[in-house]
Amino acid sequence: MQGKQDGFGSWQGVLQYISGADQMILEALNEGCRYVVVHIDTDVRSQYGIAENYDNADSLHESVCERLLAQIHPDFDRDRVIFAIAIHETECWLLSFLSDDKKIVCKTDSCVNSLNRPLKDRGSIDKDNKNADKARATYEYILKLKKKSKDIKAASLNNLGFLRFIESLDRIKESDT
Repeated sequence: MQGKQDGFGSWQGVLQYISGADQMILEALNEGCRYVVVHIDTDVRSQYGIAENYDNADSLHESVCERLLAQIHPDFDRDRVIFAIAIHETECWLLSFLSDDKKIVCKTDSCVNSLNRPLKDRGSIDKDNKNADKARATYEYILKLKKKSKDIKAASLNNLGFLRFIESLDRIKESDT
């Protein structure tokens, strides 16, 4: 309803998964999963109990992480959780893949529209997922534009949630070497 995703991939699915209600996170533990990436957008934060008003992206990111940590099944090691908190939409992470314009790459709202403008000849992303195959192909095209880790890291500098995610991956990489 109202153009938001429903089902497994929704914010409800994220909370259900990490709480262990459907046993999936516990199965991941039993299968030797070393890390779990928890991804959620903040544009629907009020629906999962986070206040609408925040002074800055840092405090919003911290509040969402705290909310998610409180939900995680007690048998799962919280040090093995990697947060991918999109402020406010995941598509905002991708703006730096298509543009160098600071006014565009630092956006946190209406990012799908900003992505679709330069992509009009290649396809588009429909936030309502009416044409999932076309959207998937468009996402794949965007992601192929930045393959090197240094380019992805540079792209992450424009969105705090994306930056924190990349920093988490870097910490894991350093601890595993």
